[in-house]
Amino acid sequence: MVLIKMKNTPKKILLFVFLLSLCFAQYGGDVEFPLVQSISFFPFFENNLLEKNGCSLSLDMYYSNIFMFDSRKTTVNDMEVFSNILAFRYGLFDFLSLELYYRFSIIHGGSLDRFVIKFHDVFDLPVAYRDEYPVNKVNYEFKDYYAYHERTGVPASIMFAAAPTLYRSERAHILGRVGLGLPLLTKPGFTGDKPFLCAGVALFYKLGGFTVNLSGYLSFYKAPEWLKDEALRYNIFTYEIEAEFKGFFSGFRYRSSPFKEGDLSHRAAQLIIGYKFGKRFEFAIIEDFSPYDTTPDLTFNFRINLLKK
Repeated sequence: MVLIKMKNTPKKILLFVFLLSLCFAQYGGDVEFPLVQSISFFPFFENNLLEKNGCSLSLDMYYSNIFMFDSRKTTVNDMEVFSNILAFRYGLFDFLSLELYYRFSIIHGGSLDRFVIKFHDVFDLPVAYRDEYPVNKVNYEFKDYYAYHERTGVPASIMFAAAPTLYRSERAHILGRVGLGLPLLTKPGFTGDKPFLCAGVALFYKLGGFTVNLSGYLSFYKAPEWLKDEALRYNIFTYEIEAEFKGFFSGFRYRSSPFKEGDLSHRAAQLIIGYKFGKRFEFAIIEDFSPYDTTPDLTFNFRINLLKK
């Protein structure tokens, strides 16, 4: 849901979001946008340390409303996405954890289009060309590469990762990560046909009931065969600034684009606001910032800690 769609987000607003995120989430995750995620994705959403033989099993669920098309209508992303990441982590040593991530997603027409349009109407906001396409329908197209108009589900990829502890103290730690993503199948618009590599670091700091997380990751990949004619960058970069206080959390997320040209080349920026219900359940609402071309309008994120010992 786009609250205010401005051509250029004022620097003061971005500064405010940055400062807000430093004042309120131990969080993490990826920007939900199937075309970009078909090339590479970042499934990491836990930065806590595991002791030797400790393990955790978590489910990360995203429900997103996506609406975007370019001026020539060669690119259309009009759909809702239900995406899930199952994460298993095991403490091999006190200083090294092994991780396994499994991602699967479903696109469908959904039911949020009318809500978003009504919200825009009530607050006299621009409809953002949503009347160009029928509501609650799938229109997922990119040039001549693919066209989907029906509900489609895909087991996207698995990723194996190693997370060494680079620094550890009573109040802070720095966690490194290296992960190898392997597509389970090849489906244009959903998954590629080649492995991809992710590497980065996450910093965690705690003072009383206040915690802050900073993380940044790079992904390297080769263009899928079905995208071989597109001009792609050789990497994607993402970073997050997150903080938490007494269960309330907020954060700012940035992700670059693998595309070099057109609207799809624009970066993604999001604000995250949510709450932790004890140690087992988390809920967040994720809102996008300009230029709105490689992000969902609105995302609901649910997290469940299924096992932790």
